[in-house]
Amino acid sequence: MWHLSAASRLLFIPSTPRGHVQGVFLSRLAIEPMSAILPPAVLEWIEGTSIDPQSQDLISTASQIYLAILSAVCFIASYIAGSVLLSIEIFGAGLLLLVLLVSPPWSFLKRHPVKFLPARTKS
Repeated sequence: MWHLSAASRLLFIPSTPRGHVQGVFLSRLAIEPMSAILPPAVLEWIEGTSIDPQSQDLISTASQIYLAILSAVCFIASYIAGSVLLSIEIFGAGLLLLVLLVSPPWSFLKRHPVKFLPARTKS
């Protein structure tokens, strides 16, 4: 993850197919990694815990099924009530619920840890 500092602004127009640049940088670009911005405890919570690949597949499949069902419920509710706003509100609430359920690295998602090979030593 990269963060552009608030003091830096960037104006760049894409290059042409021949590679000629049509734009310029108006001010210097300061890019800092997120590790320089966030406290170590937050980084450990974000990066230090991960789920295994089997659980990632399970969560991915369950999320797709959940979103399909949620979309159908939103469409039916919107059709019955005659309000598109109701559909957007239901979908937003359902999406927020999904994010809250799948974002934390729950303990049951770490049942099949990846076993790495031992490091090689130079002979």
